[in-house]
Amino acid sequence: MMNSVLKGLVLAGGTLGLAFAAPATARAASPPSKASPTVTVDNTRSVPVVVYLERGDVDTRVGKVAPDTRAILPVPRYLGSDEDVRVWVQPENGIDLSSQEVTVPKVGTMNVYVPRDNDGYIAPPVETIPNPGVGTTTVTVLNSRASEVTVSVEHGEFDTTLGTVPADDVRTLTVPAWLVREPQDVTIFVQPKNGFDLATQEVTLERGSHLEVKVPLR
Repeated sequence: MMNSVLKGLVLAGGTLGLAFAAPATARAASPPSKASPTVTVDNTRSVPVVVYLERGDVDTRVGKVAPDTRAILPVPRYLGSDEDVRVWVQPENGIDLSSQEVTVPKVGTMNVYVPRDNDGYIAPPVETIPNPGVGTTTVTVLNSRASEVTVSVEHGEFDTTLGTVPADDVRTLTVPAWLVREPQDVTIFVQPKNGFDLATQEVTLERGSHLEVKVPLR
């Protein structure tokens, strides 16, 4: 097993539905293999990285990606789809980076973003409302914790609960229309189950606005 772990990867992909902020500079990628699932690695570092898949106590080397390169690596055929794995990246002369546990897709790719420094993050799945309606106000909550959180809005002396977000998930919650008849300054509270309450700074809530809240790991 690998030591000196620092969680610092962003996983994404259409088949996994995980969030991914692509870097501004595009890099060439190898053509994907249609015969098996793949791992698309976007290495923004100036050193090569070696990519592994960990399942149980076994680490399987997937391949090596050159500096500042995007490459598509095939998943070994003996790793079946729907198998839970963890993606590891070993930057040359750097600290190992680990993803959260993900499921190998039957078809498609697991996208991995290797940040330029060690302060990367794991982004949970992004869920969007296809058509929330004209003038609808929403709060998208990215919950990276291993516990459910309850989201509320504090307005004046009152609190209004918007809903809950499961562990390691993303939900877009709709703000009641009566709460945004007029723009007002509010504080958004997140209450982790069996944890301490977390609050945002004061934000202006108005009709048609779309806010995003990231719940830190701790």
